[in-house]
Amino acid sequence: MSESVAVVSTVDPYPSDAGKKVVVAGFLEYLIDRLGPQNVHYVIVGGPAIVDVPVVLHRISKPNTFAALGNVMTGTCTGRSSLQESLLRTRRVREAIHRTLDRVAPTLEIFETIRMAQHAPARRNAKQICYLDDLFSEWYETMLDAAHRFPDMDIRPLGNFDTFVPRPFRPLAAHRVSQRFLLRLEEGLVRHSEDRIARQFGTTLLLSEREADHLRHRSGVDERRVQAIPPLIGHPASMSRDYDGAPEFVFLGHLL
Repeated sequence: MSESVAVVSTVDPYPSDAGKKVVVAGFLEYLIDRLGPQNVHYVIVGGPAIVDVPVVLHRISKPNTFAALGNVMTGTCTGRSSLQESLLRTRRVREAIHRTLDRVAPTLEIFETIRMAQHAPARRNAKQICYLDDLFSEWYETMLDAAHRFPDMDIRPLGNFDTFVPRPFRPLAAHRVSQRFLLRLEEGLVRHSEDRIARQFGTTLLLSEREADHLRHRSGVDERRVQAIPPLIGHPASMSRDYDGAPEFVFLGHLL
């Protein structure tokens, strides 16, 4: 039987116009080169109406608003799971992921961040990897520190994840008092999940070696279990530059 891989994610990797999308697209391009597109399966939860990936696509609908709100009440409000996990923590989503993986029967499963890692089936023959991206617990701690030092700063803690947050909840992330409360709550809950995943998965990947080392010490695992991986970025086309010293600059990025 030929090798195959399933990537379970919430991210539409194309166009690759944000950091996480660049990394996920790099995973797919590497796997396509190694295994062929017919042996690479992309399982996406939610996402836009049109997802164009050069591999075998499997779509799973995100939880509806009622289910998401119920999960937050029973998960986050009771301290059992982080907000970003609770909003995607439904029995329907979990069973749909498990059915898809059972049907595909991959030899390797890659789960994108703690949101999808919470649905990783136990006792499978396939090797399982979690790509954590960054340590979100450290990210939330940095935002709390910035909010304290620069009270006039406008912080958007939801980022691109706001598409999974029901509209009634979104103002809570914008109001300063509730925003700081949510950041403190989420920092602790995400930290717990990150440490649990480092102990649960055979391999956990981060972009930063500093954060990988931090997670190793925090969770008590060795360097074989938590590793840093650089993103796969294509060689940019060469171009001539004729900068004449004028103070005009354009910043390109996904920093809205």
